[in-house]
Amino acid sequence: MRRAQLPSVKANVEKLRKTAAANTVVTVARLIDNTEEARLLAMSLEEPSSTNQCIQTMAKLSGLWRDKLVLTDPSGEKPYEGFSDADRVKALQTLMEKAKQAGA
Repeated sequence: MRRAQLPSVKANVEKLRKTAAANTVVTVARLIDNTEEARLLAMSLEEPSSTNQCIQTMAKLSGLWRDKLVLTDPSGEKPYEGFSDADRVKALQTLMEKAKQAGA
Protein backbone atom coordinates (compact mmCIF):
# COMPACT_ATOMS: atom_id res chain seq x y z
CA MET A 1 0.00 0.00 0.00
CA ARG A 2 1.29 3.44 -0.90
CA ARG A 3 1.71 5.92 1.92
CA ALA A 4 -0.70 8.37 0.33
CA GLN A 5 -3.41 5.73 0.70
CA LEU A 6 -2.91 5.21 4.42
CA PRO A 7 -5.85 6.51 6.49
CA SER A 8 -3.56 8.42 8.87
CA VAL A 9 -1.79 10.15 5.97
CA LYS A 10 -5.10 10.99 4.29
CA ALA A 11 -6.43 12.46 7.52
CA ASN A 12 -3.28 14.54 8.01
CA VAL A 13 -3.42 15.85 4.42
CA GLU A 14 -7.08 16.80 4.86
CA LYS A 15 -6.28 18.62 8.10
CA LEU A 16 -3.47 20.54 6.39
CA ARG A 17 -5.75 21.46 3.47
CA LYS A 18 -8.39 22.83 5.84
CA THR A 19 -5.78 24.84 7.73
CA ALA A 20 -4.36 26.23 4.48
CA ALA A 21 -7.84 27.14 3.23
CA ALA A 22 -8.66 28.95 6.47
CA ASN A 23 -5.39 30.88 6.31
CA THR A 24 -5.85 31.98 2.69
CA VAL A 25 -9.35 33.40 3.02
CA VAL A 26 -9.24 37.10 2.32
CA THR A 27 -11.70 39.07 4.39
CA VAL A 28 -12.43 42.77 4.64
CA ALA A 29 -11.40 42.63 8.29
CA ARG A 30 -8.02 41.13 7.38
CA LEU A 31 -7.49 43.73 4.65
CA ILE A 32 -8.33 46.53 7.09
CA ASP A 33 -5.91 45.05 9.65
CA ASN A 34 -3.16 44.91 7.03
CA THR A 35 -3.90 48.48 5.98
CA GLU A 36 -3.74 49.61 9.61
CA GLU A 37 -0.30 48.00 9.92
CA ALA A 38 0.79 49.86 6.78
CA ARG A 39 -0.63 53.12 8.18
CA LEU A 40 1.31 52.72 11.41
CA LEU A 41 4.49 52.05 9.45
CA ALA A 42 3.88 55.07 7.24
CA MET A 43 3.34 57.24 10.31
CA SER A 44 6.54 55.97 11.94
CA LEU A 45 8.42 56.84 8.74
CA GLU A 46 6.76 60.28 8.71
CA GLU A 47 5.15 59.69 5.30
CA PRO A 48 1.93 61.75 5.43
CA SER A 49 0.92 60.93 1.86
CA SER A 50 1.20 57.18 2.47
CA THR A 51 -0.59 57.54 5.79
CA ASN A 52 -3.45 59.37 4.09
CA GLN A 53 -3.64 56.71 1.37
CA CYS A 54 -3.99 54.02 4.04
CA ILE A 55 -6.78 55.95 5.70
CA GLN A 56 -8.59 56.29 2.38
CA THR A 57 -8.15 52.58 1.70
CA MET A 58 -9.64 51.67 5.09
CA ALA A 59 -12.58 53.99 4.44
CA LYS A 60 -13.18 52.36 1.05
CA LEU A 61 -12.96 48.86 2.50
CA SER A 62 -15.44 49.75 5.24
CA GLY A 63 -17.88 51.30 2.75
CA LEU A 64 -17.52 54.83 4.11
CA TRP A 65 -15.75 56.18 1.02
CA ARG A 66 -17.13 56.11 -2.48
CA ASP A 67 -15.21 57.28 -5.52
CA LYS A 68 -18.34 58.33 -7.36
CA LEU A 69 -21.55 59.80 -6.05
CA VAL A 70 -24.75 59.60 -8.07
CA LEU A 71 -27.72 61.45 -6.65
CA THR A 72 -31.03 59.83 -7.52
CA ASP A 73 -34.68 60.63 -7.12
CA PRO A 74 -36.40 59.51 -3.91
CA SER A 75 -37.15 56.07 -5.41
CA GLY A 76 -33.40 55.58 -5.92
CA GLU A 77 -33.92 54.55 -9.51
CA LYS A 78 -33.08 57.42 -11.82
CA PRO A 79 -30.56 60.24 -11.50
CA TYR A 80 -31.80 63.72 -10.80
CA GLU A 81 -31.68 66.01 -13.80
CA GLY A 82 -31.55 69.77 -13.64
CA PHE A 83 -30.76 70.23 -9.97
CA SER A 84 -31.79 73.40 -8.25
CA ASP A 85 -29.75 74.64 -5.30
CA ALA A 86 -32.58 73.57 -2.99
CA ASP A 87 -32.44 70.04 -4.48
CA ARG A 88 -28.69 69.88 -3.86
CA VAL A 89 -29.07 71.02 -0.25
CA LYS A 90 -31.85 68.52 0.37
CA ALA A 91 -29.83 65.67 -1.20
CA LEU A 92 -26.75 66.51 0.86
CA GLN A 93 -28.79 66.73 4.06
CA THR A 94 -30.24 63.28 3.34
CA LEU A 95 -26.77 61.85 2.72
CA MET A 96 -25.41 63.40 5.90
CA GLU A 97 -28.31 62.05 7.93
CA LYS A 98 -27.78 58.53 6.50
CA ALA A 99 -24.07 58.71 7.31
CA LYS A 100 -24.87 59.88 10.83
CA GLN A 101 -27.29 56.97 11.34
CA ALA A 102 -24.79 54.47 9.93
CA GLY A 103 -22.15 55.71 12.38
CA ALA A 104 -24.47 55.44 15.39
